[in-house]
Amino acid sequence: MKDVCLRIEKQGVFSAGGTTQQASGTFDPIKGQMAPEGQTRHSDHAHVFFQIPADGTGRSLLFLHGYGQSRTGWMGTPDGRQGFSDLFLQKGYGVYLVDQPRRGAAGRPPFR
Repeated sequence: MKDVCLRIEKQGVFSAGGTTQQASGTFDPIKGQMAPEGQTRHSDHAHVFFQIPADGTGRSLLFLHGYGQSRTGWMGTPDGRQGFSDLFLQKGYGVYLVDQPRRGAAGRPPFR
C-alpha cells in the first residue's frame, strides 16, 4: 500500500439533539460523580466526529452506520485496511462520522 500524506484543516466532535435531565439538589464534589444530587445527564443525542482536509473539494460526506454498529466501522477494517472515511479524505472530501443515539460514543439512554 502506498503511503499518503494527508493534511487535515479542521477536525473535531460535536453532539446534536438529545435530551438533558437535571437531578434535583446540589452537587457535592466530596461525594463525587456517583452521587445523583445536582447531576446533569445528556442522552439520546447523535455524536459526530469530523475531519475536513486541507485543499479539499469543498464537499463533504455523511457516514451513517447500520443497526448495532458505530462510526468506527467506517474508520478501518478488521484486517487493518483503511476504512472508507480515510479513502474519501484522500480524495479531498470532508467526512462526518455519526454515532447515532444509543450507539458507540452516543450510547447513553435516558434511563438507568
